[in-house]
Amino acid sequence: MSKDNIELVKKLLDESRNITKKYDMISRETGIDFNLFDIVNIATDERSICRVLCELLLPSGNHGLGEAYLEIFLKDCLQADFNKADLYEAKIYPEHKTGRGRYIDFVIKLKDKFIPIEVKIYAGDQDLQCLDYYRYAENMNKQKQQLVYLTLSGGMPPEHSAKGLTKEYDKDGNHIGYKEVKQISFSYEIIRWLEKCLALPDTIRKAPIREIILQLIRVLRRITNQLEDTMSNEMIKEIMQSPEYLKSAVAIYNSLEDCRKAIITNIFDEVENYVKHRYGINRLNNGHDYKNDNCSFAYPGISYKLCNLKEKLELWLRVEIDQYMFVGFCIAEGGKAYHKKYKEDIPEIENISSKRRYNDSWWCYYEDFEEKDNTPRFKGGYNEMFYKMLDKETRKEFVSLVVEKFDRFYTQHYKK
Repeated sequence: MSKDNIELVKKLLDESRNITKKYDMISRETGIDFNLFDIVNIATDERSICRVLCELLLPSGNHGLGEAYLEIFLKDCLQADFNKADLYEAKIYPEHKTGRGRYIDFVIKLKDKFIPIEVKIYAGDQDLQCLDYYRYAENMNKQKQQLVYLTLSGGMPPEHSAKGLTKEYDKDGNHIGYKEVKQISFSYEIIRWLEKCLALPDTIRKAPIREIILQLIRVLRRITNQLEDTMSNEMIKEIMQSPEYLKSAVAIYNSLEDCRKAIITNIFDEVENYVKHRYGINRLNNGHDYKNDNCSFAYPGISYKLCNLKEKLELWLRVEIDQYMFVGFCIAEGGKAYHKKYKEDIPEIENISSKRRYNDSWWCYYEDFEEKDNTPRFKGGYNEMFYKMLDKETRKEFVSLVVEKFDRFYTQHYKK
């Protein structure tokens, strides 16, 4: 990038900073950032978000608008054929158990339809998960019905989840999805649905319902990286002053993910240096390591082997990032995540915690940081602490919290 281009980028950043400061001040004065989804830390919790969606969709829900929200959802988000007369009798089932012991996030049941909806915000898919859900729904339906796959951006399920379903391709031969799966997104379909619900006269008259929907829209805009309309319009106006400004904006956008990766790498580097100096142990260098592909995978982390378990399993102590950073014990097999359910107790992990989780996850116990305001948020919209990770002293203070938890796990929970 030439010197002139660098100067343009700096100028655009200065203008953007001024716009951001203005809207930060407006937010403080209006209280618009007072959001219950953030306060109770459920903004990206799939189970909690699903329960809110289910309550809005339920015709007999406490919102008191009957089938109005469900009708818009079926028509606009799913483009589903339905008999309007059947809607009031519709049932909405959160965490619907399948015959294989798995749970579909929620299900819409009409007179002649059984619509399974699987929600993915940041969690990964299990092996054959979408295939299992589709086959289960197929047995429940009087007519064929797609599995609805709801993600932040409308992406398709990974191959290990949809293996056995029919792949679909575009005219250029690119794999774009599966015939049996309907892909929808929070960023478009769900936000547009909520905006239409918000615009209904009955919603406008009911302040509690109106405010909850508004807060949910704001949360979804944030975790899908969308600015509020007024701020976005002002940014767009600034960027579109010239081709050079637009080019600079693209350059900035293309650099953002690399900035996030660099911040994460700096934190893990400092954790690694601490552990090596204090305990003399080296991190595991494998596909689960943060240095693999420069933190490009969904859950970057750093792992340390503690001991061998029965049946060639290993116990690891791991620091990982999802939305926030957390520390915990997990089980691995052959250097890879062990997802099978524990058939019986493993003596070596008896002392870890009474809260052991026996499920499909490779984690047997973990803890995050309760004071979220003092913890950087790496996904779903960055918080102030994330930005402060550029400051060496602030980052050092946060790393000290991480290694303090690591020490406690290493020396107290794990009994050699």
